[in-house]
Amino acid sequence: MGLIRAIGVVLHPQRDCVPVIETITGWAHARQTEVIGLAEEVAHRANGLVKPVDVEELGERADLVVSL
Repeated sequence: MGLIRAIGVVLHPQRDCVPVIETITGWAHARQTEVIGLAEEVAHRANGLVKPVDVEELGERADLVVSL
């Protein structure tokens, strides 16, 4: 398996995703991997743990996408 440089997250529109985001970012940061998500989703719902990006950047940079 190749090196994962960025993990994209897509959030459920209603559920509290923070506990899962904390798990994902903890795992990712221990491996020098960035976690990115759609700006309109993560700006107020990810406790600053996820770097906000636009849809094009998410598609270009994410080596893996997790849908929550």
